[in-house]
Amino acid sequence: MKVFDHIQAASLDESLASGTTICIGNFDGCHLGHQKLIQNVIERSQELGTPSIILTFEPSPKVFFDPHQAQRQLVSQEQKLASFRELGVDIVIQHPFDASFSQISPESFVDLLKDTLHCRHLYVGKNFHFGKNRSGNTDFLKRYVEHFEVCDLPIEPFAGEHISSTRIRSCLEEGDAALAHRLLGRPYALLGSIKKGQQLGRTLAFPTANLQTTNQLIPKFGVYAGFVWLDGEGSPPTELRPDLSLLHPTVFNIGVKPTVDGDHSPSVEGHILDKKWQADELYQQQARYYLTNFIRDEIKFPSLDALREQIGKDCETARMLTHPWER
Repeated sequence: MKVFDHIQAASLDESLASGTTICIGNFDGCHLGHQKLIQNVIERSQELGTPSIILTFEPSPKVFFDPHQAQRQLVSQEQKLASFRELGVDIVIQHPFDASFSQISPESFVDLLKDTLHCRHLYVGKNFHFGKNRSGNTDFLKRYVEHFEVCDLPIEPFAGEHISSTRIRSCLEEGDAALAHRLLGRPYALLGSIKKGQQLGRTLAFPTANLQTTNQLIPKFGVYAGFVWLDGEGSPPTELRPDLSLLHPTVFNIGVKPTVDGDHSPSVEGHILDKKWQADELYQQQARYYLTNFIRDEIKFPSLDALREQIGKDCETARMLTHPWER
């Protein structure tokens, strides 16, 4: 898969000269609906004998106009690229979305598609808008039917479930990790590096690894079951179909630890259930925390002994929930 950081850079690739099949979108999460859409694009490109192109923007227009949205992304750009590669996309263009590009007219954008990228077949979402003030839409695109075919596809339901990135964010904000798992086709994963925390877990006999997360949506505070991947153990799992049986079953706490004294800033920490680790082994390792199930809300306990007892119960619940995937 070839990756370009600008439309003009991609236009120099000789494979575009005979025409292209392009899909435009943000693809946050690369959920099952996105995957089906991209598979349709690839199949059509193969029928036409053209390269399949994903055209996306960095940052996304939503984040450009509202930078706070960066904290609500489901996946990083790196994860998106890994997903596109696994699906078999030929070319990805991550065009910069800046103040200048936000002012482009719909006509000029269409010129880029037909004259610079040699588009013959274009896939967009039903509610696709583009150009200055979102003044272009699918009806506008269809005026150019003599230049390229336009296909405005809805995201298809999966197993009767409506799928959208917005819905998946809502699931996570409500703590419904299991439904997010079904809609994504894999557990929601938080990425980052292990950092040194307050080391309170070890005083409770449940040492934890604290994750320094990237710009991703943090789910509802509470206790979760799931799995951990650590980069000290080899290459990361595949993006779209991670083999959970190769990972470590873990109980996670996301929140402010209201029962203990000290820093109450939000944290994401995991207690690995199938292996004992020395803290120094984990610090600075890259990690992925996969959340499969919500266990309970984060609450304040009357004592540390009560908290310790509940953590023991949480561990047993997490073992039961992760058992179907255990190695």
